[in-house]
Amino acid sequence: WDAIVSVMKAEGFEPRLVANPADDVVFAAYAETLLEHGAASIAELEARLRLVYPRASVHVRELAGERVVVWYVYRDGHWVRTRTAAEQAGGSESDARSTRRSSVDGGIDP
Repeated sequence: WDAIVSVMKAEGFEPRLVANPADDVVFAAYAETLLEHGAASIAELEARLRLVYPRASVHVRELAGERVVVWYVYRDGHWVRTRTAAEQAGGSESDARSTRRSSVDGGIDP
């Protein structure tokens, strides 16, 4: 794949990056910047990413008949789910849930 990508880059085609986690815009922007500034292969992009993100990994998406090259760029070396708003704010998902009692029981403690 690296040889194919090198030819594509020489002809002005850049791989599309799909960053994970999707909510880490700093990581995604950094990966795009590295690509724009000469990372010409999956191995090179991964090596450069690992200078800042030691567990980063890059994998090519291989779909038959697809005319565009897509690289999956994983900050943590594997897919991770996107954090909820509560988690991003430093809480947990349970912190975002209401602790109020239902009005069905009149809010009376049993």
